[in-house]
Amino acid sequence: MNEKNTEALYVKFPQLYKQHLLTPEESSMHWRFQCDNGWFEIIYDISVQLQKITSIQPIEATEVKQKWGSLRYRVNMDSPEIDKLIKHAEDRARVTCEACGARSVTRYICARWRIVLCANCAKKGRDCVPEKS
Repeated sequence: MNEKNTEALYVKFPQLYKQHLLTPEESSMHWRFQCDNGWFEIIYDISVQLQKITSIQPIEATEVKQKWGSLRYRVNMDSPEIDKLIKHAEDRARVTCEACGARSVTRYICARWRIVLCANCAKKGRDCVPEKS
């Protein structure tokens, strides 16, 4: 994710994303948001929802990244409510172009990486081919 969007999330949700200040040994958030800008809105929306819960109990994101064409969003606690919010964000990401945020249901293999892209963004990428089911 670009610096502008990253900083916007850190400023708006300082409690939720404070682990970015830790070392790599302490938290994967040290590596920041490991996905592209197309998922910014999804991450922003789940951040808003988690912040509402954080007012009751402190929640910290421990990892936010793309892996195998899916969003991985991890926090430091478990509850049915939190799990439901994370699942919803991950489901949205499965059908959202990681590059531009457009609706897409196709995962592409681009230079050996699985990525959810719309057709337009896939055309811009090098060596992108639709993933075979």
